[in-house]
Amino acid sequence: MNGIVWQAKGLVLSYPSRDGGTEAFTHVDFDISAGEFVVLKGPSGSGKSSLLYCLVGLLTPTEGSLQYRNVDVTRWSSKRWAHLRQTEVKFMPQIPAIIPYLTVREALNLPAKDEKSMANTHRLLDRFGMMNHQDYYPHQLSVGGRQRFSFIRAMATPARAVILDEPTASLDDVMTQYVIEELTHAANSGTCVILATHDPRVQSENATILYMEKGQLKRRGLDL
Repeated sequence: MNGIVWQAKGLVLSYPSRDGGTEAFTHVDFDISAGEFVVLKGPSGSGKSSLLYCLVGLLTPTEGSLQYRNVDVTRWSSKRWAHLRQTEVKFMPQIPAIIPYLTVREALNLPAKDEKSMANTHRLLDRFGMMNHQDYYPHQLSVGGRQRFSFIRAMATPARAVILDEPTASLDDVMTQYVIEELTHAANSGTCVILATHDPRVQSENATILYMEKGQLKRRGLDL
């Protein structure tokens, strides 16, 4: 491991309700290092997605502190978070956030500026069976095709952290294995990988398991 990337202390997220507030998660503490592959498990509604959204600045914690590489980002502006997502922290949401008027080729050309990134993009397109779909618009892709495209976009350029919400939900066994291999390689290269999933097929020998239940987080160690 090469230092702490994410550190949470006493993190709480509450949503307003008629009863005064509903907690998505409460008193979450963790340290996640560079090169660590974290699999976040737990039942639906346990707070997994909400926690990931806090890690990429799309939700703001109600209480506690969140640090990214020793910088307190708990109350960052949306502009600073957007810059971080464009440069260092890549996010794949459960429902792909795809610009409807851009083709696959056009959307992937936006982040991939240099030759190395372009070469990696083409490698991923080939591996995930998308080479012949580069001129497709999002509505022309299948559900699985949109998920593969979203994964390729998240992995196309170098990142300090990659955060993924249910990245294999619509993929077959072969594509799921490819996703696991790509993420394992990224972690082995020093990228911090955090993945939330219900999918029992998602397994990695060196994964750290974090289990959420009723908004509480528990560490399960290096075992799936």
